[in-house]
This record gives sequence, structure tokens and C-alpha cells, in this order.
Amino acid sequence: MTEKLDASLERRSVIAQRYMEQLQNLSHVTLPQNNGEHIFRHFIIEIDKNRDHFARELKKEGINIGLHYIPLHFMRYYKQKYSLKVFDFPTALGVYQQAMSLPIYSSLKDDEVDHICEAVKKVAQAHI
Repeated sequence: MTEKLDASLERRSVIAQRYMEQLQNLSHVTLPQNNGEHIFRHFIIEIDKNRDHFARELKKEGINIGLHYIPLHFMRYYKQKYSLKVFDFPTALGVYQQAMSLPIYSSLKDDEVDHICEAVKKVAQAHI
């Protein structure tokens, strides 16, 4: 069991390193910090503006991205129970509006990672 987990974590680390190398210094895109202990459950990147447009363009390129960490004050229960407004937590709102994740799973092949990187570069270069 641990061998399989170790292999999966190692592969995710290799994929993350490939992303880091190919997407470094890209306009509009901030990569995650890697302190050497990251397991890369998600590979979260930040888009400096108009993340939703960026995500739509990646989808057109065949890249399925993920949107994570929806702020609690967006959820109906919390909005209603505590009368929360969208702008009550500007930091949470800002992070949510910029963050998205690239595919990262152990069966992802190197050529698929390269295709994802090329698509991100293409969209970033066209992103205004």
C-alpha cells in the first residue's frame, strides 16, 4: 500500500516540477511555492485578472481545470444565517477569483503535461 502511495506522490512531484519549469515567468500566472514538502493534491495557479475568461479559454483547448476553495460566505447557508455579503471578506473573494488548478494525477503522461503547459502559455500570451 505505501509503495503505491509513494509512487503516486513521486509522480505528482515530477508533474509539478514539469509545470514549474515550463510555466515559470509567465505573464498573468503565479505558480505555487514549493518548499520541498508539498504533495500536490492540487496544482493551484493564480491568474492575475479575469480568471473565468482564462479558464474558459483553457477549456476550449481541451484542458479541464478545477475551481476550488469557494469562500464560505458564498454558500447559501452562511449568507442567510449571518446576512453575509459578497464583499464582506475581500481577501477570500480575491483569492477565489484568481485561483484555479491544473490537472495533476499520477497517470497523467508527460506528453499530456506538455500539452497542458502549451495551452496555458497560449492563453496567457493572449490574455489581456
